[in-house]
Amino acid sequence: MPTIAPNLLRSLFRQVYFVNGTAYAGKSTLVRTLAEKYHGVMCGENYHDELTHLTDAEHQPALRYFDTMSGWQEFLSRTPEEYCAWIEGVSREAAELELLLLIRLAQLGRPVFVDTNIPLDMLHEIGANVLIMLSPQSMSVERFFERDDPEKQFLLQQLESFPDPEAAKANFRACLAALNSPECYAAFERSGFPVYVRREDSTPEEAVSFAEEVFGLRKAEPESPAEPAWRAEKRRLVERYREANRTAEKGGIVFTGSSLMEMFPVERWARELPGCPPVYNRGVGGYRTEDMLPILDALVTDLMPRRVFINIGTNDLSDASVTIEALTARYEQILHVIRERVPGVEIVLMAYYPINADAATDEGMRACLRIRTNERIAEANRAISALAERHGLLFRDFNAPLTDAQGRLKAEYTIEGMHIREEGYRAIWPAIAEDILR
Repeated sequence: MPTIAPNLLRSLFRQVYFVNGTAYAGKSTLVRTLAEKYHGVMCGENYHDELTHLTDAEHQPALRYFDTMSGWQEFLSRTPEEYCAWIEGVSREAAELELLLLIRLAQLGRPVFVDTNIPLDMLHEIGANVLIMLSPQSMSVERFFERDDPEKQFLLQQLESFPDPEAAKANFRACLAALNSPECYAAFERSGFPVYVRREDSTPEEAVSFAEEVFGLRKAEPESPAEPAWRAEKRRLVERYREANRTAEKGGIVFTGSSLMEMFPVERWARELPGCPPVYNRGVGGYRTEDMLPILDALVTDLMPRRVFINIGTNDLSDASVTIEALTARYEQILHVIRERVPGVEIVLMAYYPINADAATDEGMRACLRIRTNERIAEANRAISALAERHGLLFRDFNAPLTDAQGRLKAEYTIEGMHIREEGYRAIWPAIAEDILR
């Protein structure tokens, strides 16, 4: 199999900052904080999920274990030795996916902050910037189910379904204890990488300060490029979504996409429907498919929904350099991540809305709509419909009430040729409400 010389990766990864270690050490919080502070790219926990659709059981048996196991009782009944061997396999197989993603991200010219499980021996070869974060075993093991994490709570529910739940939980804790054994901690401490040990009274600020010193970031801070104001605002919106998700009722219905979704008052109108499950709007204006992929936790998976309505990709269509094939490929990655993290979720792909170039109110919008034409939108809708069929998902076209005799967005329903007035959303709401309540 072809390999890449480690010196090439080390050179390419000069602005890639790896954070490895144990659970509950604060890795996710650290990489998110550093990415925000230094206008970088955040690669959160399990970010490699967007490429697992490329794997198969023959070549990546650990990553595809969930496809071959007989059920969750098998997964949770393994011995500590079996569990640790599986985790080691996942780490090594996922490392290849991580490298594929990082090779692309490292060329963006921005710092990349990575919550990683790449094995230590590999990090020694490819990573010049590595920090180890450790937490006391009591945090990693005894508090495993205390975090309001959908995946951990799902595992807890499965354990509670065992004939002897307490014995099942004790066995799983033994697996976690083996994974966080003194020998494993010693391997981290002897790795030669800088180590930060979280204490009961540690603060996120202390961890950030330590990492900045280790990575030499403080002196580079003034050189960081300015973040566009609209990007900063949308980043804050995503963080508000994350915070709201912590207390939101799980198992509801999520609508996600870009500005055409963010502007849809679906939450307010859903509250008027008798017997309606909780409905959440997680749209982010200006975002493309590539922007949605890294934040699917905040937009979808944290909420563990029963059904998701997606309308993402219209901003991709406004860029002439983005092909329909590229849009569809990224859309497919989004679907894969959602289905991996939310088993059994029903996904509805919504047709892209038409535009009306004649209603454009300024030259900037007219130029945009010369690229994002109704012909290009129709081509994209055919591709997304085929994508839904290929994966056994639902494709819904709610556009009939919005469309005039020429196939354009009705002038009375548009703000400036692209975005939709509330009256337009009201026109398609009955059909969408019917889908919500079915």
